[in-house]
Amino acid sequence: MSKIAIIINDRQEEAIRMSSGITILDDEVELFFIDTTIDGSAEIEMMLEIAEEMELPIYSNVKIMNKQHNFRRKSVITNC
Repeated sequence: MSKIAIIINDRQEEAIRMSSGITILDDEVELFFIDTTIDGSAEIEMMLEIAEEMELPIYSNVKIMNKQHNFRRKSVITNC
C-alpha cells in the first residue's frame, strides 16, 4: 500500500475525481487544497461529497476553507 498526497489548486474537479479513483488500488490518499478556495460549482461539491463519504482526509491551509467545509488545517510553507 502506498501513501499518495493529491495537491489541489487548479482543475479541482478532476483532482478530486482522480483521488477517489486511486483508492480502488487500496492506496492511502489524502487531499490538500493549497493556497486556493473551492470554486463552488455543483460538480466540485458533488465530488467533495463522494470524497467525504469515502472518508478521504481533506486538508487546507486556507482558514475560510476549514470553517466552510470542516477541512483539517495544515500549515505549509509556500513561495520557497
